[in-house]
Formats: sequence, C-alpha cells, structure tokens
Amino acid sequence: MKLNMFKKLSLLISFFEYIPLRIVRKYLFTENVLDVIGAYIPYYKVNHNRVDSSAVALKYDNILRKLKTTKELSILEIGAGATNAVAYELARLGYKEITCYEPFMPFDKKNDDVMLEKICTKYALKKNEIISKVKRIQSLDEAKNEQVFDVVISNHVLEHVIDSIGLFQKISVCLKKGGVQIHFVGYLDHFFKYPYHLLVFNKNTWNRFLNPRNLPGWRLYDHLRMFKKLGFNTEVLEIQRDSKKFEEIKNYISKDYEKDNEYIDVNYCTIIVSKI
Repeated sequence: MKLNMFKKLSLLISFFEYIPLRIVRKYLFTENVLDVIGAYIPYYKVNHNRVDSSAVALKYDNILRKLKTTKELSILEIGAGATNAVAYELARLGYKEITCYEPFMPFDKKNDDVMLEKICTKYALKKNEIISKVKRIQSLDEAKNEQVFDVVISNHVLEHVIDSIGLFQKISVCLKKGGVQIHFVGYLDHFFKYPYHLLVFNKNTWNRFLNPRNLPGWRLYDHLRMFKKLGFNTEVLEIQRDSKKFEEIKNYISKDYEKDNEYIDVNYCTIIVSKI
C-alpha cells in the first residue's frame, strides 16, 4: 500500500518538472535554437546529421543488404535535416544516387561542408566522388517524374509529420514498382527523460499547450493503419520498449490512445514498407 502511494506521489511530482519544461520547449526553444544548444541540454539528442551519420547510414546499408538489393539504387531521404550528411555516407558506401528532401529546415552549408570534409578525409575520397551522387530538393514536385526512386528512407521523421497520409501518398507516386521504404521511428517523448508522459494528456490539451508544433502524438499502430489504408505491406523490426517507465503511467493514459494496443508502448522501431 505504502509502495503504491509512493509511486503515485513520485509520478505526480514528475509532472511538476515535465509540464513547465514542455511549455518552455513549446514557446522558447525553436528547432534552430536546439540545433545550437541541444548538445548541452540534458535528455535531448541532437540530430545525427549535425554530428555523425555513419551509424545511421550503415544501418540502412545493412537492411538493404538483407533485402538483397544492389548499390545501383536511386534513394530518396525524407526529412534530411540541415545537412546532407546521411546521403554523403551512403554515397561513400557506393550507392548510386541519393536525393535529400527537406521542406522546412534551412540548409546549413557551413556544417555540411564540415561533415563532407570529415567523410572525405576519413575514407581518402575526393569531394566530387561524393557530391556528384547527392542532390537536395525542397519539394517532392522537384522529383518531376513518377516512380523515380527505388528506395525511400527516413530517420526520426514520421513521428513529426502532421499530415502523414499526405506524405505517404506523395511517396507512393514517386516510388518505383517493387520499391521499398525504410523508416527509423521514435515514438517516445524524446525531448525529456519521461518517454510516455505525453500519453497522459488528451490530444486537445497536448496540442494547445504542450506540443512543440512537431510532435502530433502518433503511435506505431497509427502509422501501420495509414500504410495499410494506402495499399502498402509493412514489417516492423527492432522494436524497443521501456516496460518499467510504461507501467508508471499505464493506468493514467488518455482515452485518446489505445491503452491495450500491443504497440502503445513502442519507443523505437524500424518500419519496412513495400507496395502490395
């Protein structure tokens, strides 16, 4: 009895930290600010394309090898971020053509040059060997032709997209027949140390007061249903959960979420998507 009371009290206290920090995040910390100071904020992870994208690229490469693809691929990266770092890594791994699609974040040429220089120095490559394989676009309309890409990839992007159905429809148009999508997705509340606290708030409260404008609260089951609705097959790999943290808030989850869904507590996963 005392243990349960202590757990409830501990959870209540955690919200006195969580809510003010969430409000500060919403109104004061823009993405551009976080790009600069994010490395110094506890519990916040800086975007890989600002630091080192080699691990992300190798993860894509490993999956593509298992899918028995060749390196002669035309790849579209959704939400490339401020630099083309992931694309440069894929280019040095031998992939033929990588297009970076980033509709919102301004291109950081200074940091991009640094990332490119590091890769070329580390692997004794000429810059032209890399940049000749990479291009950057701000709209999928710039892809021009339908069914132009063999592979579509994204790293921690889907959880931020508000109009997910709209994005998936556009991807469907530009993906070649037999093409595949590889999405690394993080469903946890990844700005703070409380991965599931956002599930306690109903969607209206979350969006009005706490949502930092780019975290609509999708869960894995939402995305799987969207893909199915559009005629895609899906496979989920590398699921990560935090059972201990989830148990702390399970009884307080908002009715806006499916508390008993098998995927409600997924923090990270890889979604492989293909056309039916």
